[in-house]
Amino acid sequence: MKRFLCVILAAIIAAGCVFCLAAQPDWNGPDGEDASPTLCETGRGYVVYYWYTPGIYYSPDGVTWVDLSDRQWVKDAADYRYITVGHYGHREFEFLWTGSEYMMRQSLQDDPRGTHRHMEDSPRNNAVTFLDEDFQIIGEKTFDSPVTAIRYADGVYYATADGTETAFSRGDWAEENPPAEEDSGTLQAQLADAMNPLVRAAQLFRTLLKVVVSPPLPS
Repeated sequence: MKRFLCVILAAIIAAGCVFCLAAQPDWNGPDGEDASPTLCETGRGYVVYYWYTPGIYYSPDGVTWVDLSDRQWVKDAADYRYITVGHYGHREFEFLWTGSEYMMRQSLQDDPRGTHRHMEDSPRNNAVTFLDEDFQIIGEKTFDSPVTAIRYADGVYYATADGTETAFSRGDWAEENPPAEEDSGTLQAQLADAMNPLVRAAQLFRTLLKVVVSPPLPS
């Protein structure tokens, strides 16, 4: 019996190793194409979020995905998901790696019809949120209106709000740091867990069940 179990375990591990070597990127992410994914290139990997589910995931390569659901900004955004199911709300994120942290802007809007509103638009719409390499909040720069674009060049941060682009420095947002989030484990540790051969074998099994051909990376 023990020998039989060892053989089964070895087969599972071998399948996981083969999957690690042969796996192809799945740019739809863990929740799949039916959840209507949006893929963001950050400059340091990829983030995928969805129209129909609250899931938000990070991947360095499109093969291994890490769930970011325990981050506070993801929890705050989850309540807006069901609004988008009716196609009347708006759910949008943008991420940009600067070399030392991520700039993030978001647009989470409630149903514009007054009789169908469930909550106010997210207050974080009016801010550039700064995230560390583990996607934890480390600071923010607030504006008087929603931020519609962000960029970074030569050590200077830029944000567009109400049609006007504003340049600011690291000191401008570092002074407004909110309290540090409770540590939920590093992203690298989460990636290491996700790359475990047994986990990969399970992913392979799910992939075979879906029988889905991975789409190309959007241009």
